[in-house]
Amino acid sequence: MNIVYLLTNTSKQHGARFYIGSKTECSIIELDGVPTIISLKDNKPYYSSSQNKEFTEDFKNGDIFVATLLEEVPNRDLLLATENQHILKNNAIESEDFYNLSEAKLAGYMYHLDSPKNTFGETIKSYAQNEANSSKR
Repeated sequence: MNIVYLLTNTSKQHGARFYIGSKTECSIIELDGVPTIISLKDNKPYYSSSQNKEFTEDFKNGDIFVATLLEEVPNRDLLLATENQHILKNNAIESEDFYNLSEAKLAGYMYHLDSPKNTFGETIKSYAQNEANSSKR
């Protein structure tokens, strides 16, 4: 399954505690009582692709990260756009409560919230804010 997930650092009381990300071909199962993302390709735990130094340090220090499913995305092509919708809705880039540093990336290119999301000309930003014009569909 392709998912958009929320990681919550349950060891930390103040500062960045959350991370929104996405992963293909995975599931969330409990490992040692902690909901964890597992890759279906190699059956190994997956903790994110975050480049945030604070996230990396917290992970190295043994902080516990609990995975929560935000959304299952059947169409893999829409996975990163869906992740960006959740990042926007939660103001995750600007919020000090999130580890997120930027929008989701595809093959080295940044998705921009004001760029077209689909063939109807809707942008990720307008789609996420429920301003999309569904009559065009």
